[in-house]
Amino acid sequence: MALWVFLLGNSQSECPLGFQAEVGYLVGGQVTSNTFAYQSGLSARTLMVKHVRPTFLLGLGVGLDMYDYINFVPVFLKIEARINPDKTGALVAYVGHSFADGGSEGVINQKFEGGGFLEIGRSWRYNITEESNFLFGLTLKHQFASSEIKNLVGQELEEKTDFDGIHFRIGVSF
Repeated sequence: MALWVFLLGNSQSECPLGFQAEVGYLVGGQVTSNTFAYQSGLSARTLMVKHVRPTFLLGLGVGLDMYDYINFVPVFLKIEARINPDKTGALVAYVGHSFADGGSEGVINQKFEGGGFLEIGRSWRYNITEESNFLFGLTLKHQFASSEIKNLVGQELEEKTDFDGIHFRIGVSF
């Protein structure tokens, strides 16, 4: 956080603050101690970004990852590094914490708790105008989570329930 305050304080630099908006599709599933259940989902994210150098970008963001019966609200740091400022491709990482919202009810009641997450992959940027870009990204995502299950006879079980998958996203930056 101190790094972000330092970067924001340097507003006279040649790289002002920017904004990014992304939407995406999550392909993967829910991983418990002994099972894998396929779950796809949708995502939406907004970020404030700062180019530290022409080849290095930091961003702070918030989003919404929506699966069939659970939603995650991620709060994260985006780190993007390009080998060459003139190239479109970059290495990207999203690191943060997601808050869970949701669960299932019925014969088995299941409530989720969020946790940390990490996404690592590639992103590509294509100029639309001098101040705006089209973004495309592909990352591998691991979402730490747990669930509390209560069945009809009142038994409670807490289980590690992570989400793994591939995250495809498109977006714009200004």
